Amino acid sequence: MSTQLRIIAIIVSLGLFLSVIELVRRRRLMERYALLWLTATVALTGLSIWSGLLDRISSAIGVRYGTSTLFAVAFGFLTLMVLHFTLVISRLVEQNKILAQKMALLQGRLDRLESDPAVAPGPEPRADSPERAPPAATGRLRSGDPRTGDAPPRDAEQPSGGGPPTTARSRPTDREPVAVGCDRDDR
Repeated sequence: MSTQLRIIAIIVSLGLFLSVIELVRRRRLMERYALLWLTATVALTGLSIWSGLLDRISSAIGVRYGTSTLFAVAFGFLTLMVLHFTLVISRLVEQNKILAQKMALLQGRLDRLESDPAVAPGPEPRADSPERAPPAATGRLRSGDPRTGDAPPRDAEQPSGGGPPTTARSRPTDREPVAVGCDRDDR
């Protein structure tokens, strides 16, 4: 391998090494993947610096030029990384599908609970009303019942129509889309 190609290979592999270190420092690359990349860059840097080792490996596998061996090693590593990441993505897609299905089931349960009049809180009967009974007797769950010491939710609002109170979390306009597999900063 010529001196000029060796210098370029050393600079590129050291640049990749420093890039991986910087990505780990900024927490953009997980440590387990950083170890794979650092191992590859150290191997490429070692083969670039010690041309005798590169020449011996080249002659052992029947390649005429050392640079071709260097690129073959890099290509083999990248092929293995693509295979690994394909497996990871496949697993994440399956997990994402299962998570979406579970979330849809939970959303259905939540919608049924919010629309069920036996469970949803309703207007309190007057204190002198004969229908005022303990919550267990009526089957209705009440928030803010002074007899049980329950406090009303902090974010509950009474609608003007006198219907059941709605919370900020139960309004569809306040629901936030779920981004699975990314940080809040990446959305």
